[in-house]
Amino acid sequence: MTASAADNVIFSFGPGESLSSWRIVNDSVMGGISRSRVESNDGIMLFTGNLSLANNGGFASTRSFVPRELSPKAKGIWVRVRGDGRAYQFRVRIDNYYDGVSYRYPFKTTDGQWTEHRLPFDEFKAVYRGRSVRGAPKLSPLEIRQVGVLLADKLEAPFRLELDWIKTY
Repeated sequence: MTASAADNVIFSFGPGESLSSWRIVNDSVMGGISRSRVESNDGIMLFTGNLSLANNGGFASTRSFVPRELSPKAKGIWVRVRGDGRAYQFRVRIDNYYDGVSYRYPFKTTDGQWTEHRLPFDEFKAVYRGRSVRGAPKLSPLEIRQVGVLLADKLEAPFRLELDWIKTY
């Protein structure tokens, strides 16, 4: 990887990389019973679990603080994933808080196949607890403090998403 390409890496999950900064945030914060976890497997981050709609639940997510400021020249997020055919959301936050406004970009996975997704910053939508936020500031790479993925597709079933890396482009 060239020096400039390495500068674009936000997270790689290779051997020796820690997942200790990744936190689980599921619908249990509001009484739901969805379950999820992250683990490392041969240089890949696995985000797995079971989505449940019981008790008005229906989401599972993981997120981490970004380890450094992103380049002001970045146009978007670039991820390499292998999914289960379900639709996920890539989420970013511009603060260090547990709850509040986040910006989302939906992406679909292909069951059992590695896919790469380029997610342009200007197409992320501001949301708060799943609802659109009017008047939110436009997303700037310099303000991004947290990144993560969320599943909320209303399908009660086990899920599996593998992440190879997260970069900017």
